Amino acid sequence: MIDNWTRQQNKDGSPWAPRAGNPPNPPLIKTGAMFGAATDDQADGNIREVSDRSAKTGINSAAVPWAPMQQFGTSRIPARQYFFLYGPDRVKVRPPIQQAAGRVIISKMRRG
Repeated sequence: MIDNWTRQQNKDGSPWAPRAGNPPNPPLIKTGAMFGAATDDQADGNIREVSDRSAKTGINSAAVPWAPMQQFGTSRIPARQYFFLYGPDRVKVRPPIQQAAGRVIISKMRRG
């Protein structure tokens, strides 16, 4: 997720839309709350639930209500997608996910 802020690109590779008025803070970092919720598992609004059968990650929109508006856009705000797995990173996470899934399957098979 941190790299998505550095790249400032949507998941299709297109650059984030420029901000109106050219404010001094970087795009999507006004207070740091949304960035923290997306990247820090101790931050308010961070969702990270992992079990042996599933994983869920995201931002709690009750804690960071502007997060969905930035990710998906509105009639007045262009989408600036920040919450996605960047293409080359997908290749990196595939082996550990496959290994973990394999361990679960083997464990279930041994139990009968």
